[in-house]
Amino acid sequence: MRQALLVATLSFPFVTPPAMGWDGQISAEYAKTFAPSDPVINFGLSLSQRLNKTFGLFLSQDVEKNMVIDSSKDELEAADTRFGVKIYPTSLIDDVSWLLTLSATLPTSKDSRHDQIHSKPEIKLGAAYQPWSWLTISGSAMGRYYIEKFETAPTHAGEGGEVLPNYRLGLGQGTSVNLGGFSFGYDYGYRETTDHAVKQTAANNAYLNEKADQGYSVSLYFSRELWTGASLSGSFSQGSALVHEGWEDYVLFDNEESSWGVGFSQSF
Repeated sequence: MRQALLVATLSFPFVTPPAMGWDGQISAEYAKTFAPSDPVINFGLSLSQRLNKTFGLFLSQDVEKNMVIDSSKDELEAADTRFGVKIYPTSLIDDVSWLLTLSATLPTSKDSRHDQIHSKPEIKLGAAYQPWSWLTISGSAMGRYYIEKFETAPTHAGEGGEVLPNYRLGLGQGTSVNLGGFSFGYDYGYRETTDHAVKQTAANNAYLNEKADQGYSVSLYFSRELWTGASLSGSFSQGSALVHEGWEDYVLFDNEESSWGVGFSQSF
């Protein structure tokens, strides 16, 4: 359900390169979908170290606290731990900064351990244009590959497991405005996930998931600086899966993928 809320963390740190040494951020967000569902609190921790003008290291970990516990949920569910290298290329364009991120994950989450997904290596290239100190326009492109033991999830109760993803491609674009301690803006993301091509056991021997799964999300957010490094934020995020049969059918709004949230973050 997480839709890249915690919008106070969505600023682009490569616009103004951080000082050498360790930087970190902790965050918490109360979030709920617009469909009837149980609310959750998302906790986040990120650490980064700038090694020199060109390279840096980072690590991030998210944990979801379910406010209502049932047989299918644990009270605390960790996401996969992501770690990697940040590369800050020299820009030849005035007011434009670049950031190349190479990362991988550890199978910290329950889903990855169950499906035996070992890691999700990813490459992401981002650019930010800052013509004035109060305005930032950004864009990014990413590719992710899934390293896993099987092409389908393990069977359950005699039923075959779902086909697992093979790789994902994505694009993002956002704009933020910062005025007098207030920040507001939007972020747009598009994803396309291609699953493994696995044949059914039925007589027709048809393929599952012949087409890539596509989806998008649009987030509107605002935040207010409370004190140095701390901010309170609110956001609305609309997301949906896109069903493509020659672009004949599509879903513009999915209340199960759309949510709102209120968050707090502290940098250190």
